[in-house]
Amino acid sequence: MAPQIFIPVSPKGWFSAIRRAGMVRRFVKLPLCYLVWVYLIWSCVGLALAEVTVTADRNPVIVGEPFTLTFSSDGIISASPDLSPLKKDFRIMGTGQSTHMQFINGQMSQSSSWQVTLFARNTGEFEIPAIRIGNESSPVLKIRSEETPTTSSANGKAQEIIVELDLDTTTPYVQQQVILTQRLLYSVPLMASQASMTHPDWTPGQGQGEIMQLGNARNLTTVRNGMDYQVIERRYAVFPQHSGEMEIDRTIFTGVIDDPASRFRDPFGLSGQRVRRSSAPLKLTVQANPQTAANDWLPAKNLTLNAYWQPANGKLKAGEPAHLTLAIMAEGLLAEQLPPLTLNPPTGIKAYSNDPVFRNDFSGNTALGIREEQWVIMGTADGNFTLPEISLQWWNVAENRLETALVPAKTLSVSGAGSIVGALNPSESQRQSEQQAQQLLEDLKKQRAANDLGALIQPEVSDQPSATSANWLASFSKLAWLLAGLLALLLIGVASFYWWWRRSLDKDFPPPVTAANSAHLQLACKQNNALLTHQLLQEWVKHESCLSPPTLNQLRTVADSALLAALEELDAALYSSTHQSQSWQGGERLWTALQLWQAQRKAKAAQAVTNDSGLALMYPD
Repeated sequence: MAPQIFIPVSPKGWFSAIRRAGMVRRFVKLPLCYLVWVYLIWSCVGLALAEVTVTADRNPVIVGEPFTLTFSSDGIISASPDLSPLKKDFRIMGTGQSTHMQFINGQMSQSSSWQVTLFARNTGEFEIPAIRIGNESSPVLKIRSEETPTTSSANGKAQEIIVELDLDTTTPYVQQQVILTQRLLYSVPLMASQASMTHPDWTPGQGQGEIMQLGNARNLTTVRNGMDYQVIERRYAVFPQHSGEMEIDRTIFTGVIDDPASRFRDPFGLSGQRVRRSSAPLKLTVQANPQTAANDWLPAKNLTLNAYWQPANGKLKAGEPAHLTLAIMAEGLLAEQLPPLTLNPPTGIKAYSNDPVFRNDFSGNTALGIREEQWVIMGTADGNFTLPEISLQWWNVAENRLETALVPAKTLSVSGAGSIVGALNPSESQRQSEQQAQQLLEDLKKQRAANDLGALIQPEVSDQPSATSANWLASFSKLAWLLAGLLALLLIGVASFYWWWRRSLDKDFPPPVTAANSAHLQLACKQNNALLTHQLLQEWVKHESCLSPPTLNQLRTVADSALLAALEELDAALYSSTHQSQSWQGGERLWTALQLWQAQRKAKAAQAVTNDSGLALMYPD
């Protein structure tokens, strides 16, 4: 029988009236669950009086080491805390929420809590400000943050794991490249599958600019305080975008120390000692560009301005286009920072430009920005014409001075304009020349897009089938295309599997140069043909060197001294402002150095297979 509630009523007339109306019967038979709902409704009335408290799981805390703040309320609050005031001095790693409800001696109590995992960015005394949760606010809590010793622990023993950040300069100019080096030093075995390292970033509100990774991680060894360390090192190019004080935030390593004795008990690697280390933040004082700088602010380690002519002798036939490629190559600048170039052709010469091409190479020890412009030059009158020199001012950050890169003036000899003028009036001749130039630029743009996408453009067939055989040809054509498509897919699958199989066997060894390319490259070197050697060397690096990325700049990075000297000699002949490519005599030296480098690299790769620690995978890509 369900419990009943008796309502004492003193006036006898009231009780009789209610009983006659049936009210008592309905109230007496109310279930107990209704009473619980009424009690909960009354409990909600007290939510506005809920009190919020805040506690820390420890105080003081270590910089970079996570700790937990717990915000508690003696009532249920549906709103979430506003944690934005914490981001100034702390980095938030994660949040959680829980709600508790219990009955004790017939009394119900309820509470809500929020857990925030965070760590301090710097040392010192900090205040956890009042955090607003709905209509309530938490009290202020003081936290003291201390620095972890960087060289030794409290008992004088050298640290087993160290994280470092280092800058090549702390007083750069605005937009100047700064090389940031990130290192992890460890003297204990680490589990690669459980290790991770954050990439460097600006402290929120204390810096702005690009941070680009340079090349791949390097594995080194070093000695610190008499202890041997394995080192994993990464380099970054930093480009601050405004002057003033800036700060690069701490980088954090998390991992597990490998314990070989516990592998049999714990095959999943969950019982090892978990560790967490962080570096110190880095401060920069970014200078504004000097007053003596040019309008285009270009702070670089080196900047060259190069011109490539086709034909190279400067002899033009009126109405026929010549090609001019202008390239700006800047070490320590992004391609997007490089300005457009201006040509001022004399009367009798027309110049038309295409859209520029931007390329950035981060594979070496510095960022390399390249801006390339394609120009079409056409002569409209007979005679000798001088195209003025092209100059570009830039700031040499190594010498701290203003310098100028130049392309010397070029004399063009134009002939054959009389025959064109005799056949066409001058305006018609100029109009046709402009149409030819624009059409050539469009062809160059399409060709460049096709090369970038690896597209293969087939010529269209103009012959049309006769009307009597059109249906038969259409059916046969569909069947042939279907069979050709299936065959192509089969061939692609077989070729892909073969390529993957060969790469899995020989990925650590540079493959030998194929007979065709080797013979062509050797012949070009023997003939001391600088331009042809450069083109064939690019093809060899792209298809057969196993470099990543497959560029000449990467080849220069990994080359030995003999090969690097031969490559620099070739570059000097190609890009020199005096056009020394015709007098280049370093072909034999380049070919010999390339063969020796291949043999040495194969031997080093074989040795590296057994020495690779594999911990470079701990960095996120």
